[in-house]
Amino acid sequence: LASAGLKTVRLPIGVNADDLSTLVLDLGVISHLLVAGPSQSGRSTLLRTWARSLAATESAEECRIYVIDSKRNSLAPLRALVHVAGYACDPQESDALLRAVNASIGEMQQNRRAGLPTPRITILIDDLWETYDDTVSSDGKDLVGRLISDGRGLPFHLLVGGRLSDLASKSWAEPVKSLKEGQCGIVLGTGDDALFNTRLSFQERNRSLPVGEGYYIQRGLVQRVKIAVSD
Repeated sequence: LASAGLKTVRLPIGVNADDLSTLVLDLGVISHLLVAGPSQSGRSTLLRTWARSLAATESAEECRIYVIDSKRNSLAPLRALVHVAGYACDPQESDALLRAVNASIGEMQQNRRAGLPTPRITILIDDLWETYDDTVSSDGKDLVGRLISDGRGLPFHLLVGGRLSDLASKSWAEPVKSLKEGQCGIVLGTGDDALFNTRLSFQERNRSLPVGEGYYIQRGLVQRVKIAVSD
């Protein structure tokens, strides 16, 4: 799921817990991120921090952000960003938003073949597969999985947040399956390593962590992190 060769954009989103150095994600290398954790662990905060960090790095002409919020409306403050090109918080709106992004991905592919520049597209989805708060339909989830495939090699990013138990129980279903295969994610609030099979040490495994603290996983490498609060 890497985007090697794309424009380097470095997003600060927190700190490394061991030495308090800035946690910076390189969007030229990282395409998508699966954000998991129990309730009230800081998942929505991370999504908001990512969006605001990106908006502070690139102009609205350089990047478009699409937000699929849960019924809790935790991402609603992002609507104030001029970079947000679409916001949805119910299944019908979410399906329409995803179809619009699908059309944009097609345009991006044409621009790439023609050697033309194309804006970066980021989709944020909160509370995926949560029983009561999820606002993505079954068809929408399948479409997100196809977007991951069609967006390879393009400046396209998908961030999906959800409760660890929900995502682990649906690890066979899209888009969790494709995101899990990418082995890039953040687990907050717990040392439960079942979703990414990271094999944390005995002392860390299943340990409860403060809100906003957790583990950043990238292809088997694990580092303890603390997410910045942008609100």
